[in-house]
Amino acid sequence: MVKLKFMIVLLMMYLSVEGESSVDPAPMEAQVTVLLNMFDEPSRKKLGWGVNAPCQDGPYPGWTGVSCNQESTGIVMINIPNFGVNGTLPAMKNLTGLSELLLGGNGIVGSLPESLPPLLHTLDVSSNYLNGTIPRTISNLTFLERLDLSANSLNGDIPYMGSLGSLSYLSLGNNALVGSIPEELSSLNYMTQISLFGNEFDGTLPAGLGNLPALSILYVYGNRLSGTVPKNLGSSTSLTRLYLDTNDFVGVLPAFTNVLKGKLEKLTLADNDWECPLPNIDGSVWIDKADTTCDNDQMPVWVIACFICGGVLLIVASAIFIRKIIKRRRLEAEIAYSSEDREERYPTPPPHEVHNSSSRSHDPTVSLFANVSSAVFNAEHDEAAPSQSTHTPSRSSRSLNASFIRVSKTGSGTFPEGAVHHN
Repeated sequence: MVKLKFMIVLLMMYLSVEGESSVDPAPMEAQVTVLLNMFDEPSRKKLGWGVNAPCQDGPYPGWTGVSCNQESTGIVMINIPNFGVNGTLPAMKNLTGLSELLLGGNGIVGSLPESLPPLLHTLDVSSNYLNGTIPRTISNLTFLERLDLSANSLNGDIPYMGSLGSLSYLSLGNNALVGSIPEELSSLNYMTQISLFGNEFDGTLPAGLGNLPALSILYVYGNRLSGTVPKNLGSSTSLTRLYLDTNDFVGVLPAFTNVLKGKLEKLTLADNDWECPLPNIDGSVWIDKADTTCDNDQMPVWVIACFICGGVLLIVASAIFIRKIIKRRRLEAEIAYSSEDREERYPTPPPHEVHNSSSRSHDPTVSLFANVSSAVFNAEHDEAAPSQSTHTPSRSSRSLNASFIRVSKTGSGTFPEGAVHHN
């Protein structure tokens, strides 16, 4: 297996040399034109471009940051980092011999051109103001070893990079890239660092990243990655820094057996939804205290079931209570309606009628006739019974005569005809 990998490396080196030698160099004038179109006039003056030839020719100095081949027939490097120059990137297909393009930390605007130098080994345009998408033609840069497009405003997804077999450094952090992390990155066996932080990547981490034999640094923090962390990341023998914080990862973390082997140096886990307990992290590993917490809000199933049952019981009790209130209100309404109906049928007499009725109850004439009627009834009853003595008047007769006597004394009536008066 080792011999096979060695033969593959030798074959790629051979193809690289053959490929580079097979590219026809563009005329020097065409290469100079590309450089002059790269920056605005103040920036060209600042760099001293355009005064002499780009390559040093005898006593005359060459252009700042420009390196040429030994024959001075081709530009092989443009190295102008943090010079504060402004411009745009033109089409670069005529820079046929360019292998290093280092323009980080300037004021370059616009988008990356579709046409890039075919023999590039290093492309660094980080910390500029580039926008648009990463061109698909970047997959044609088969000799590319270092790609740094970080700290721009690039959008879209990551194009296919499976053909970049020599790529060892990939930095796309702090952009606005979306989509998922391509699976083919797991096939780039020379990869030592992958920096994809500060974008809007979603989906899961490719499981094959943990199998990269040379991967030392993996920065994926500040995205929207989800799912679980591949277990082989915890057992990687080369990984030294792993930044996973500020994502949507869930589940149980790997055991991180690489900690025991003294490889892992820095680990960040904060702002995810890990399940407790976290693995035991060796004290030699740099890890923020806040990162050692996990999501304690994930309660056991029985606790969740108790909460659900309690909620159902509360709803049922509330429904019963509301039903009783409605029933009571309905009963009160029926009672009130019955009272109103009774008052309509049997109205209360006016006060003056109640007063007259009371006056009539105290009228002596009414009392007289009431007493007379009662006495007559009693007299008739006595006559029907056998008399005990012919000389003793009956109780009814005495009551009747007493009634007449009371009336005669008050002067409120006359003796009726046929009445008998006893002295």
